[in-house]
Amino acid sequence: MFAIVAIAMAGLALLAWILGGGPTQLIDLAQGLRARYMYHTGGLFVAGIPWALSLIFGAWGFRPKGHTVTNVLAIVAIVVGVLLAVVATVAALVYGAGLSD
Repeated sequence: MFAIVAIAMAGLALLAWILGGGPTQLIDLAQGLRARYMYHTGGLFVAGIPWALSLIFGAWGFRPKGHTVTNVLAIVAIVVGVLLAVVATVAALVYGAGLSD
């Protein structure tokens, strides 16, 4: 049950980041254009609770001797949550370096 909730929460957080313009900001940064920190992390701010719950429930849902499907769902939820954390960290470092507004 925890793994299913974790993958649903990870999907919500990822969808919020996509709808908030996160991928567009990554494309702008790759092209050398100035990005907006607010647009890069706004979706993650709005979906902060599902994002955190995807990591928590993913960790609870993973069982070393558990069912393979639920373990895969838990791992995917954790990977999505960690990738969104990396994106937020990179956005903060780019903003701190003065490369975005």
